[in-house]
Amino acid sequence: MPKQAKSLKFLAKIWYLSTLGGEMEPTPEQKTVMYRICQQLTKMYTPIYLVTTDPRTGDLIIIAGEEIEASISREGKVSYESTEGEF
Repeated sequence: MPKQAKSLKFLAKIWYLSTLGGEMEPTPEQKTVMYRICQQLTKMYTPIYLVTTDPRTGDLIIIAGEEIEASISREGKVSYESTEGEF
């Protein structure tokens, strides 16, 4: 798939997650882990595009760089997903 199509699909995913816009307050565990992840990303000069709460699961979602997606559960457990494989 051409790079431009990959970029459009990635932007569509960011838009979709931003429309979910949870009003749920992150747990203290999520806030601690989110701070650590965002700090690591900015040390690598990786842009952070979106930090939001998924209202369906309560997970905190971080989308950064060109292909990084981190999901933080209510208990503070992190799972990383590379969006590169989806294209």
